[in-house]
Amino acid sequence: MSTLVTLVTINARYHHRSAALQTLKANAGNLIDSIEIMEFSLEDRPEDIVEKIIESCCRIVGFSVYIWNYVEILRVVSLLKKVAPDIITILGGPEASFEYENSEIFELTDYLICGEGEEVFPQLCSDILAGRKPDKVIVAEPCDLKKLKFPDVSALESVAGRIVYIETSRGCPFNCHFCISGEDKRVRRFETEQVIDYLGRLYETGLNHYKFLDRSMVNGPYREVLQWFATIDSSDISVHFELNPDSIPPSFFEELFKLRKMSIQLELGIQTFNEEVLERIGRKQNNDLAVSNIGRLLEKPNIHIHSDIIAGLPGESLDSISQSFDTLYFSGVHEIQFGILKRLKGAAISKHTDEFSMVYSSFPPYNVLSTSTISFNVMQKLRRFARYLDLVFNSGNFYNSSRLIMGDRPFVNFMEFTKWLWKGSGQTHKLSRDRLAAYIFNYLNEKAESDSSLVIKSDYERLNHIFPSKILEPESPKRPVVFFRRQKKHSQGDGSDNRIK
Repeated sequence: MSTLVTLVTINARYHHRSAALQTLKANAGNLIDSIEIMEFSLEDRPEDIVEKIIESCCRIVGFSVYIWNYVEILRVVSLLKKVAPDIITILGGPEASFEYENSEIFELTDYLICGEGEEVFPQLCSDILAGRKPDKVIVAEPCDLKKLKFPDVSALESVAGRIVYIETSRGCPFNCHFCISGEDKRVRRFETEQVIDYLGRLYETGLNHYKFLDRSMVNGPYREVLQWFATIDSSDISVHFELNPDSIPPSFFEELFKLRKMSIQLELGIQTFNEEVLERIGRKQNNDLAVSNIGRLLEKPNIHIHSDIIAGLPGESLDSISQSFDTLYFSGVHEIQFGILKRLKGAAISKHTDEFSMVYSSFPPYNVLSTSTISFNVMQKLRRFARYLDLVFNSGNFYNSSRLIMGDRPFVNFMEFTKWLWKGSGQTHKLSRDRLAAYIFNYLNEKAESDSSLVIKSDYERLNHIFPSKILEPESPKRPVVFFRRQKKHSQGDGSDNRIK
């Protein structure tokens, strides 16, 4: 059957797979065989994406819009409307569902679905194909998950080495103002039997990376899911869950600890330990229990913990951020995602804008630029802190060196390193591992720490990487930049050129 509808999204990375598009197609009813899915990454050029859409000969194209791909999809839709205006466009996804009225992408598109689209998307497409003119904006009610079908795994391309996203529930019982998941406070579950059947079919395809989208894994049928994973417990399998660290029931620990071989990645949201700020942003959290549960999870060597701190929350000072960071660091988590607050469209965080002088970027991902307690210049330092933390600490490349830098005052000491590295490099990107190692070596030397060469070498050795001895050599004077290198290459031949003699 020819393609009538093409579903398109742009993923952050190639190895990610879109759960939204696969689920839309699985629930498209009579249209299912007329739908083609196209997934791209941020590295793909808009012109190439538009070319592939036109080549599909579709009449309708649906776009799944998120905060990370909004700008790219805006460019694609704008270009598509110029070169193929007869193709009908439908937008959906969280970045398209809120505050859309005055947006450029809304002006360009033909239709917009706000909310969960599985039940309304097929009807909208049928109406369009039949020549009917539905309203431009369709507001969808939350779906009855017990009626939804999971994707057909036979339609998936090779999943080896890629990450497949899986849902067992939707909604969130919490009301954190920085998040939009709490907008639907009624937690809904997929049928347990369907979830387990889908996991089994994915496993048969050779999938070894399972990432669950549930806002907290305990909202869904976690016991049955963990028991199923116990039947395939293998070092070749990795699984990713998100949890609230103070809300983990005993039965979750019991079933999780039965998985002794597979790699388990846990994403534990903390955001802040400041109780006044937690109350202000509508987040309930037992700090002592959260830290205790982190310690309990860390007893298992196959469990890797990634936790979050948000800088820029309303009314939170730099000292408070420092204290939260230190508490989380000393809890022993393996990675700390130090994020800058984003004003997600539709999130309740906007209610604090006036009181706390919250200034946000006008462009995705809408990072906070300054607050009543943190100036723009300090926020810039925090942004660099976050980037260097990823490169030096979270990457695992400098396990011993990063701990020497952190010392007994992790936030203060790493901020000092951040300022030093920024002054010396002027870069937050394009810093190779070897170049970073040289900077770290010089920094530790300046701080008169223990033999920094041994520390740097140990970081390479623990990863079985060859240590480049040039790192320890004194920095040689920089040679002047040679301009016109490309032209010079052309002049190094035999003197001949392409002119007709």
